[in-house]
Amino acid sequence: MIMAKDEKRLGQPVPDPVQWSEGMLLSPQHMQQAWLQGDAQLTYHLRRLSPFHYGVTRLEIDRAQLAAGRFRIIALEAVMPDGLLIWIDGLSRELDFNLAAVKDKLRMPQRLHLVVPEYHPGAAKAGDNLARWRSYSSDAVDENTGQDAVPVARLQPMPRLLLADDVPPRHTHLPIAEVEFRNQGFQLTPYQPPTPALEPDDPLSRECRELVAKLREKATYVAESQGHEVNRAEARFTVMCLVAGLPALETLLRLPHVHPFDLYMALQTVAGHTAVLRPAMTPPLTEPYDHDNPSGCIGALLAQIDGVVELVSQAFSAISFQPIPEGFKLRIEEQWLTGHGLVVGLRMKGGQGPADVLAWFDAALIVPDGQVEELLSYRLRGAMRAALMPEEAAGFATSRDMVLFRIAEDEYVKAGETLLIVNPLDRSATSRPGEILLFIPAAADEA
Repeated sequence: MIMAKDEKRLGQPVPDPVQWSEGMLLSPQHMQQAWLQGDAQLTYHLRRLSPFHYGVTRLEIDRAQLAAGRFRIIALEAVMPDGLLIWIDGLSRELDFNLAAVKDKLRMPQRLHLVVPEYHPGAAKAGDNLARWRSYSSDAVDENTGQDAVPVARLQPMPRLLLADDVPPRHTHLPIAEVEFRNQGFQLTPYQPPTPALEPDDPLSRECRELVAKLREKATYVAESQGHEVNRAEARFTVMCLVAGLPALETLLRLPHVHPFDLYMALQTVAGHTAVLRPAMTPPLTEPYDHDNPSGCIGALLAQIDGVVELVSQAFSAISFQPIPEGFKLRIEEQWLTGHGLVVGLRMKGGQGPADVLAWFDAALIVPDGQVEELLSYRLRGAMRAALMPEEAAGFATSRDMVLFRIAEDEYVKAGETLLIVNPLDRSATSRPGEILLFIPAAADEA
């Protein structure tokens, strides 16, 4: 469905076709109605095939005049929401707007709209402020011979520039720029007007390319630094989330022009894949596509994806605990002890839930090898442990079948000794997690 505000832009219904018959007396009205019917029918189908076909494809303004308080268009190529093409080359005609006259309004950013009266049957009256066209004459030669120039009357659209709040009813309008009066001068804001074609050097295209580079960098790091055998599943899962949506996005960005809606949809695919790395593992609601402000909705989507990508830590590697009959063990190296505790991940087996793993780990003994019996006699559990908060756990970008905990670096965790994580109450090992990984800072791993 087209958004409600676009329904107002559908304009007049398609007129019925002219009934031609042999010997009929022709008048200009017959030709006009035939042209209007063909043009309206084409526009009708175009709007439904591509509801966001309109926008600015070229805009050049006089920057010197802008500083002086006048918005003067040097060149403009734009398609209005009702399909009308506006072409200004600065030679045959100009279009400008007096910014100084509305300086007080511009103390807050205001959008400047290109405005043309909507088509209404019979509205082309000389001097009427609802006239959509103006008549002018230009010479046309015989295209076969290049000779015999004759004057041909033509119709030219009559656009003007108005602030958004001043656009009158019964007019089709298109925002082309956003202006403000700041620091004692008139300035353009970074606003991106609606366009059917973003170019490679447009800010939105550049931001998307920067995101692609960041995603590839993160994925490459994870694949190379965490893709060893003990953590291959974690690395594969993270890399898949990061790169699954890249081919379609990169293909669009390599085109000479890309429609912002296509870019928005490709980014939504990337957002869906990367959302699994969030604590909630489901994509949040995003802003709907707004063709009148593509940088707003696309910028918000870029920020959302970037925030998730930042959760993927490039500062850790994983080492697997060795399974033993009572639980798991691992020799602790001195460089792993940073004073911030040891982060471990417990992978759930089939049929287990987070509560099962939490209960097993809460009852487990975390002690150096050889001290199990002593702690059992005193009814102690050894090192303190606590589940990571979702925000912190998201930084490790583990798969959904893993629960993360932090083990305190107290007297039970010593460098050079083997650390045991065992649960004497689980004699049948039915509640034991399938695997335990130790996540350590990459710098500590390289030391």
